Amino acid sequence: MENNSIKTTQGLEDLATALFTTLAPNKLEKDLYTASFTVCDYSHLMFIITDLMKLCVSAIEDESGFGSYLKINIGQILKIAIELLPSDEAAFLDRSRELFAKESGNDVSKIKISRDEFMQYN
Repeated sequence: MENNSIKTTQGLEDLATALFTTLAPNKLEKDLYTASFTVCDYSHLMFIITDLMKLCVSAIEDESGFGSYLKINIGQILKIAIELLPSDEAAFLDRSRELFAKESGNDVSKIKISRDEFMQYN
């Protein structure tokens, strides 16, 4: 009987290792987990964040259209959007811009590019 219990326990541990992959232990805070998802690139990430925020705006502007059967936690969605914002990368872009300006001797704040020109590069 004990042998079957050991096999069952080992089997459950093997299943857990193989299938519990969505949540990973948070490296910075005990008893918290991290969930991640795959994106193609930063533009894709920004579109996801934008859609989350649009959902919140829509819910706020037209609460009556959602009915009582659909409760949207706008605060939670906005917290997710904030966590998804690539703030480290934004800091990198700011610092790169400063270095570029210093290196080229140009005032990069005067460089203007239209949205259409920008989209050509993406």
